[in-house]
Amino acid sequence: MQFDHRVGAWLLAFTVPVLWWKLRRAPQLPRRAEKGGNLLLATLALQIGLGIATLVSVVPLSLAALHQAGAVVVFAFAVSVAHALR
Repeated sequence: MQFDHRVGAWLLAFTVPVLWWKLRRAPQLPRRAEKGGNLLLATLALQIGLGIATLVSVVPLSLAALHQAGAVVVFAFAVSVAHALR
């Protein structure tokens, strides 16, 4: 399970910055998509930091719960950006 989780994390760690870069370079991008891309990148960075801190601290419940909540926030921003781009 940890392997799958880490593969997903690496996938996001590479694809979200690429998406952010493409959004920054896109002409006539809706403001909502630009702002959502910035928030998505920032929350992903926080989420990665929370995941690392959770493992290094030997999975305390508070950090694990924060990491789970962070996943919901990252997902929400991803959906928001997708909606703004449609």
